Amino acid sequence: LAVCLFAFFAHFYSFAIQETITTPFVVMRYEWSQARVDALFAAVSALSLATSVLVARLAQRWSDHELLVLSLLLGGGGSLILLDPPLVPFDLSEARFLAGFALITVAFPFGRNVALSMFSKVLGPADQGEWMGLMFVVGALPRCLGPSWSLYALQLACSVFPEPSPCPPGGRTCLEFTISAAIFGAALLAVGRWRQNLRPYGDRDAQAGERDGLVA
Repeated sequence: LAVCLFAFFAHFYSFAIQETITTPFVVMRYEWSQARVDALFAAVSALSLATSVLVARLAQRWSDHELLVLSLLLGGGGSLILLDPPLVPFDLSEARFLAGFALITVAFPFGRNVALSMFSKVLGPADQGEWMGLMFVVGALPRCLGPSWSLYALQLACSVFPEPSPCPPGGRTCLEFTISAAIFGAALLAVGRWRQNLRPYGDRDAQAGERDGLVA
């Protein structure tokens, strides 16, 4: 259960950062107009809807575990793309920003929907109301803390990484998306390490029964 909660947190953390910094960042770094920002978020809404439909289709062919791993890889990849100097040797171009933005946007509905499904299946016949409430509290934490932290981290990175100077307009993304990538990486390792514990409730019982039969 803790692994599902951690994966859920990872996706909400990256998405909270992305939705908070995007408007001020693209306006300052790339001199976008408000109309372009509005168009970007309209496209994000359409992409999220299309991704949710795709998740439902893929769930008929892929296991929850495979889909969760895919979502974490997409989110981690998007975070790495959004790194800027000095952690990578090239500037964060507008095209790279949009590519990373798109990957995190796609990863979020994947991870959210699959983690919820997996969490419910692992719980099994137990009373799930309080547990689901806990899961949404975990998801709400980065949504509450993200706005203040993410904007501060853009400027903090200029102090932590003063070179190359001067600090670019909008600040540096390297600090917060390094943290985001690390969280995705840790969640991916946890999902791999405790894969057997993420099996649905009934499958675990069947597996335990088979082991008991072998022992007997």
